[in-house]
Amino acid sequence: MNDSGPCWSEIRPGLIELFTELAQNPRGIQAPEWKAEWQDGPRKAATNSGLLHGVTLTLRITTIVCVGSGDEIRYEEAGQDLQETIYGLRKVTLNLQCESSQPSDAQWPMSILERIRTRLFRTSITERLLDMNVGVIDILAARDISSKARAHTLSRANMDVLLTLVASDEDPVPTGVIAEVWVTAELQDAAPDEDGNPVIVTGPPDNPQIITSP
Repeated sequence: MNDSGPCWSEIRPGLIELFTELAQNPRGIQAPEWKAEWQDGPRKAATNSGLLHGVTLTLRITTIVCVGSGDEIRYEEAGQDLQETIYGLRKVTLNLQCESSQPSDAQWPMSILERIRTRLFRTSITERLLDMNVGVIDILAARDISSKARAHTLSRANMDVLLTLVASDEDPVPTGVIAEVWVTAELQDAAPDEDGNPVIVTGPPDNPQIITSP
């Protein structure tokens, strides 16, 4: 049976892996021990060495809304039964927050977020997101939210990424089968009546036509 809604058990670690790679040094020199993190999960201290020295990148989902007028209910064959499945689209706001305790000209939060913005439009990144049933709708402005504590300024910036996800839910209880269809009226392929309406021939109520499934 499929997970209800988006498959978060695959999407959450997939996004962490993706944004960890996108934030890395533009010259291709990697910091293998450094990783992005979920803001609502266990937090690690910022790395004390390497190219991302003192840098943290945290992800947080702030909103999830339904796209369109509502979800669609479909009935699909499952062996001899019919299975009810609900499909829909969700728009998700993913907030990225980058902090640096020791910013440099090459590694400061706004530059890291802009690096991520640019790299998100790579074809290879789009394909990886589609493998998770995720698409990018828009990337909003990066904002400086630096703060000063005592005599030290913590350089911080954040940016919202608008994503679209496929949501689905499969009812584990079969809804049954279509055993027979009762045809009580038939639309005739004939000239309309004097008012221009199609001619409908209604069968006798005690003798409908019955179509039975095999």
